[in-house]
Amino acid sequence: MKKKRKQRKKASTATILGFSFPLKKPKKNQSNSRKRKKKHPSKQSKKRLLEEKKKKRQRKKRLQLLKDLLLAIAGASLLIPLCASFFIHFSTITGYGMSPNLRNDDVVIVKKTKQLKRFDLVLFKKGNTTQVRRVIGLPGETIEYKEDHLYVDGLKVDEKFIVDEINESQQNGMNFTESFSIVDMISQQMIPKDKYLLLGDNRSYATDSRHYGLVDIQMIVGVVKMKILPLEEMQVYG
Repeated sequence: MKKKRKQRKKASTATILGFSFPLKKPKKNQSNSRKRKKKHPSKQSKKRLLEEKKKKRQRKKRLQLLKDLLLAIAGASLLIPLCASFFIHFSTITGYGMSPNLRNDDVVIVKKTKQLKRFDLVLFKKGNTTQVRRVIGLPGETIEYKEDHLYVDGLKVDEKFIVDEINESQQNGMNFTESFSIVDMISQQMIPKDKYLLLGDNRSYATDSRHYGLVDIQMIVGVVKMKILPLEEMQVYG
């Protein structure tokens, strides 16, 4: 036993020039374990890092979206009133001359334009007020109403927007639109340049071109494109 112990002691020492020095054991396990820890982080730490990166990306996206939204709102707040003043106009209907399609206190959006076509609803100035009426006759046309039928340049044209009213009136033995022609109105065969024949949809009640004459293009504000109030009757016009 004593010999074995001596051998162990000898193995743990080194002799140089007759002097004995203890040998240090290499700490292989510790250095290797540290290296392993650096090279191979735990699954939990990996997951935590990934979650943190994901949260950072999400925060950046939210901030960018918020910036874009604020810029859009700021731009819209400046552009909308400017565009509205040039391109659109809001108007409230007064009276019952356009019933049943438009009624008193309905609110409409009007596109400012001078390009008109037949059956457009147009807003125009009449003195200090405005009215909405429907375009029936265009410049250069001959217009005649005969036995509740519209004739443009001698050809019959249907007024689909008041079909029910025409049928009901005829069942009661009356015409919905009284007979007349451009010749009767202005003693000319055709509507003059830049003039328009405008009629109300409620023919027996409305005051329109039959009463105050043809309407000049300069008096027309634009074309009604949409009824927005009341909400339950919201409607878009072609």
